[in-house]
Amino acid sequence: MSPTAKFLISYLIGRKKNNGTLNYTNLSKILGCTKARVSQVIEELEKSDLIRIKEDGKTRLYSLVGMDAMHIPSIFDGLIDDLPEDKRELLEIWIEYRDEIKKPIKTRRSAKVLVSMFEDHGLESLKKALNRSTANGWTGIFPEDEKSSETKVVVTPSKYREL
Repeated sequence: MSPTAKFLISYLIGRKKNNGTLNYTNLSKILGCTKARVSQVIEELEKSDLIRIKEDGKTRLYSLVGMDAMHIPSIFDGLIDDLPEDKRELLEIWIEYRDEIKKPIKTRRSAKVLVSMFEDHGLESLKKALNRSTANGWTGIFPEDEKSSETKVVVTPSKYREL
């Protein structure tokens, strides 16, 4: 299964329900890919018997096959209510990933810091950080500072330049 398919199934599980509508435009924004790629990934998930798609006119309805919706730990109660939907969905995916690698977020303090990070950074920065952390098997998220777009210059002392 492709990484995008894993990310999409994690997203669908993270929606806290086993069925609903699929909006390819929104999914392409969340996944950072084209609508055509979203369509390919959904076909991949259908062939793997992870989801079922039913077309109802212009609406695509999905249902997860043999999966329970993800449950957000109670330590997040009241913390994510004010997060925009797209950031909340990314946070839910991160929580599921942490559970998957057997490193769940256990404390209210950790939950508060994590939610604060999601509030302080832009969606694109968070997506990149989550993808990088997931790909590297990290338990932390390290968004790049969006405010400093300056190029960093590293000065090497002259005695090391010839090595």
